[in-house]
Amino acid sequence: MEHNAEGRNNGQLRALPENQKLLQQGYPGWAVLIAKLNDPTLRAKDVQRILGLTYRQIHHWSSRKLLWYERDSRGEWRRFSIADIFGLALIKSVADLGIPFDRLQKSFIIQMAVPSHLRNALPHLVAGREGCLFTDFESFCDILIPGSDSTNKSVEVPIDSKSEEPIIILKLKPILDMLAKKLDLTEFKVCINKDRSYSFQINGGPLQLEDLRYTKQEVPGAR
Repeated sequence: MEHNAEGRNNGQLRALPENQKLLQQGYPGWAVLIAKLNDPTLRAKDVQRILGLTYRQIHHWSSRKLLWYERDSRGEWRRFSIADIFGLALIKSVADLGIPFDRLQKSFIIQMAVPSHLRNALPHLVAGREGCLFTDFESFCDILIPGSDSTNKSVEVPIDSKSEEPIIILKLKPILDMLAKKLDLTEFKVCINKDRSYSFQINGGPLQLEDLRYTKQEVPGAR
């Protein structure tokens, strides 16, 4: 399909509007994509297949209040969206680092903070740029998109040097690639392109995304 968002070497990208009406009017393709990412069609068995989590682990995480989902009944979990699966993948990544569950339960803010940050980062991630989520689990959680010339450089996190809290940095690209390869939905397919960007198909047809590039006059601080 056509690449409607900029690649890694083509400058800045416009953020998506927060207002749903403006999003649908100005960027209908992106509105469809965001709706698909938030459509709760996946079951617990899909979580098990995609992330390797067992029902017992999901139940344990739920009992420790690490999940923001509730069961519809004793016999069935509420459906999950792709965005939910992404959130679960972040929690799993943090747990795999050996972060104690009581620490996560006490101050893990990713499920509350990520949606707005992820929405703003989405054009960059779709365009194939590297991205990292960083958090100290206490005072902040954010997503950092390095500049197009910093792909092979270390990520410098703007953090108060006086902070004694450990900073957890999670690379998003490997998580997104894993999800793209393991998602098996008839009506919605995620494709990884040669330039490491993503494209999407709905019912076998390409989803066209609107161009989000800044013009020179629109770049903040441009002269």
